[in-house]
Amino acid sequence: MSARCLSGAIQRLDRLEQTLYHMAMFALDRPPVTRFNREYLLPALTGAGQRFAEHLVKQ
Repeated sequence: MSARCLSGAIQRLDRLEQTLYHMAMFALDRPPVTRFNREYLLPALTGAGQRFAEHLVKQ
């Protein structure tokens, strides 16, 4: 992964945490994605994000 890509990912995570903070929510767990768990974790995180977005729409 390039330094530029990593920097962008860090900025996006920071922005996500800022957004959660403004919604009175806090990030409790930040699961690391590695080459060993990528096949499982990326779809799991995508599904969790989808369910989170659906939850927000319902509120």
